[in-house]
Amino acid sequence: MRILLCFSLILLLLSGCVARYEGIDEIKSQLANHEVQIANLSNQLRRLETETLKEPSLEIATQHPQIIVPERETIPQIQPQTQTLHRVPDPMTMDEMTRLYNQGLRHYEARDFAAAIRDFTIISTHSPNHEMASNAIYWMGESYYALADFTAARAEFQRIQDQFPSSNKFVDAQVKIAMTWIRQGRRDLARGILEAIRRDFPNYERMNVVDQQLRLIRG
Repeated sequence: MRILLCFSLILLLLSGCVARYEGIDEIKSQLANHEVQIANLSNQLRRLETETLKEPSLEIATQHPQIIVPERETIPQIQPQTQTLHRVPDPMTMDEMTRLYNQGLRHYEARDFAAAIRDFTIISTHSPNHEMASNAIYWMGESYYALADFTAARAEFQRIQDQFPSSNKFVDAQVKIAMTWIRQGRRDLARGILEAIRRDFPNYERMNVVDQQLRLIRG
């Protein structure tokens, strides 16, 4: 009887161990299944994150077709555009031009050449095609000449040649161009201009100035 009881106890202990081992195996199996599920979920999460980074604006573009989705997240830089508007000056009336022209001459006679240039520039800017503009440009050249800025003076006298071939200052401007060349040491250029004036304009009223400059060149 005692032996039977001991045997029964041994069987009971063995069955408990077996059950315990079976429980451990089941837990290990469940852990393995969970690890597989976690790995699958991690892969899905990474795939979703990658797709979201590639197309961050796709949903917005679908809802708002006017928005252009940049390819590969290349967003062009918008450069500020500036536009300079050039306002055409209003033409001057004859009275305004006459008043300003006479004022410029007074400044010239007073040797205030900078003020004279300013007055004559206003006329030539506001009424560039008017006959008085050619006279204003001529006196601008004279003012620069008086300031010994012979390059600027020649540029103004040349404007008479280019823009006002019928101006009463046309030949005068040629003489002054020759004189600027003399002052800058280019007597060869001056001689050609002065001799052309004697040939083409024999009745020029200030031919004595032409002869005087030619004698200066020949020295």
